[in-house]
Parts: sequence; structure tokens; C-alpha cells
Amino acid sequence: MDRQAPTARDALAARIAAAADLCVQCGACLPHCPTYRLARDEAESPRGRIALARALAEGRLAPEPRLAGHIDRCLGCRACEAVCPSEVPYGALLDQTRALLAPRRPPGAAVRALRRVAASPRLAAAAAALLAAARTAGLLRLAAALEGPLPGLARLSRQAPRPGRPPRPGRHPPHGTARGRVQLFTGCIARHAQAPALHAAVAVLRRLGYEVHVPAAQRCCGALHAHGGDPAGAAALAAANLRAFAGDDPVLFLDSGCGAQLVEYGRWHPEGETLARRARELCAFLAEAAWPQPAARHEARIALHTPCTHRRVLRDPEAGRRLLARIPGLEVVPLADNAFCCGAAGEYVLTHADWAEALRAPKIEALAAAAPDAVATTNIGCRLHLAAGLAARGLAVPVLHPVEILARALAPPARTAEGGL
Repeated sequence: MDRQAPTARDALAARIAAAADLCVQCGACLPHCPTYRLARDEAESPRGRIALARALAEGRLAPEPRLAGHIDRCLGCRACEAVCPSEVPYGALLDQTRALLAPRRPPGAAVRALRRVAASPRLAAAAAALLAAARTAGLLRLAAALEGPLPGLARLSRQAPRPGRPPRPGRHPPHGTARGRVQLFTGCIARHAQAPALHAAVAVLRRLGYEVHVPAAQRCCGALHAHGGDPAGAAALAAANLRAFAGDDPVLFLDSGCGAQLVEYGRWHPEGETLARRARELCAFLAEAAWPQPAARHEARIALHTPCTHRRVLRDPEAGRRLLARIPGLEVVPLADNAFCCGAAGEYVLTHADWAEALRAPKIEALAAAAPDAVATTNIGCRLHLAAGLAARGLAVPVLHPVEILARALAPPARTAEGGL
């Protein structure tokens, strides 16, 4: 009797089991895991989750809600990967396990809406316009006041970004002598939520002599889909970006979460490495670039937050510090507890708000004690999460991208009609 051909699910389960088999259960990961530190529960640790994933893949455990809850509560910060003596590819294993669970546990309405908005530039623009109108009408202030009867709505209102108009698509010519060309990845939510940082990036790059191309056809990086058990959605978005970012120019990104997805496009598309090799994080690029004139002195004390994706996937946690160090007068201090996740983690702030707030709390207290003039971070999710925590604590401390600080320190050139800036 012929054996039945293996299904896609069988192949996925085999990959999970093979990755999990690398784990020797030594426990070196436990002290570095934010959720284990918070819960002190083996099932909320990398070691425990790997054991659950293996049992699920081998059919020894059913995909029931309790098991799925432990997998879902993982932040995906990948702190465990950096200390694992067996080099377990935990990030890939986690994504695969969520994909294995996905057919039995579709995402909730809020997550489905977020992914749809992220994947569609038109929906993202409409959502940004609606959010701006709600803020103008005072509806967000009203929602924030409903902490008692509607705590979920109050949380969302505090997390809501202040949307702006992103840089126009097309080519933005350099000022002065041309030094090169770059392409700019703007993201989906970040395109509107940190529009001032994107404008600052375009302005700084042009001042340094770069032509900046903002492709109109670019889409979401696919991180929400990739880490949420939807590999097909992640692959489709990767394919769209491979078409949008044609050519050989560097592809610069501001957001480390998006960048972490871009540099791992080889996992999601057969030709993904062609874009992954060109992807460059903006702070590192600017820190290494030649500046035609030094930055002006800028007296300020900056608390620097290092996102997990910058530390563990891009593996360049000092990029922001190197860039800010080129600005005279700045005092840059690392945010306390920087090695641990702040709790933002993409959809996590929607699906596990209590855990996200508990993970953020030590950082907010550290900022209250440090009293910086501003916080700098390179991830939009972390930025919104930290800003919401600061606002809830009554602290008027802005949270900025490092390029916004640099833009203020660089003397602007004479305005021109070109580029729309």
C-alpha cells in the first residue's frame, strides 16, 4: 500500500521538530527571557515553549487554547537566541509554531483589522485620516477618560499615534554635490505614525548629498503577518516589495522591526536575499557617511532605548549611539534595563495589554528618575508604547527617532522648490 504523500502541515511540523531537537534544555535562556522573569513559569520561557512546540509538532499535544496561550505570550524578542549554546533558531521556530496553530485559532477582530490596514496603503491612509479627525474632535481624550468602564478603549486611545502626512513618493534630489542614491522604506503604520521622522530622514539625506527615492508601490514589510502565523501573507508582501525596490541602490529603513523583516526576506521569498543584502539601517548608514559640514551644537540629555530587533536581529545595538555621538553637546545615556523588551512587540500591545504594560513599567520609572530631555528609539512600536506610558505617568518627555534629533542639529540649506520640503 502506497504511503500518503506528506502534506504542507507535515513538512512544517518536521521543521519545528528538527529545530526543537537542537535544544538541550540547559536553561541558559531563562534569565534573559522577559516573560519568564515576569511570570516565573517554565511554560513562559523559551525552554518551555520549545518543549511545547516539539510536542505539538510530534502530535503528543493537541492545539488547545492553553498551549496556544503560552506560545502567543512570547514577545519574539529573541533574547534567548543570543545566549543559546546550541544555536536554536528560536525566532523561526516560533513563527512556524504559530503558523501550525493558525488554522485552529484565527486572530481576533482587532488583529485582523490591524493586518488588513498594514497590508493596504489605501486603508492605512484612511485609518490615519480617521484617527486625525477623532483626535481633533476630542474623541481620544474622551476614550482615555474611560479607564474604569472601558479599560481596553482607554489603553488604545493612549497608544494611538498622532498621524501625519508622509513624504511624497518619487525622487527627492540632493542639495549641492551629489554623493549617491538611496531608496527609502517608509513602512505601513510608521508611514503615518512617524511621518516627521521620515521627513527628517529625507531632509538629512538630501543635505548630505543623496538623491532619495521613495517608491510609490512599496508595501508593509510583512512582519505582523510573519510573526502572527500567516506566512502566505508575509510572502505576498515580500514579493510586492521586491518589485517596488528594483535596482541596486541601498534600501534605507528607519524602523528596526521593519528592518529585521527585510534582512530576513530570504526566509519568506525565494529571491528575498536580493533585497535583504541591500537593506541598511538609517542610523548606521548616517553614522558612517561623510558629512559636508559638522552638526551644530545641540545641548540636550537623551535617554537611548535600544529595541530588541536592533539588538538581536540587526545585531548593531550601538548604531543610534554612534550617530548621536556626532552631535556636539548631546549627553546620551542608555535607558536602564535596555537588554529587556519594553513589551511593544507588534500586535502584543493589543493581544496582551496587561503583560505589555507590566514589561514597560520599569522603563517608565527609570525615565521618571533620569528626567531626560527626550527619549530616542529606532522602532515605531516601542516609540508609541513608551510615549503612551510616559503620558499615563504624566511625564512630558518626547519620544523621537535619532534622525529627528540630527535634523535639528544640522544647519538647513537654502530652501528650494524641488523635493517639497
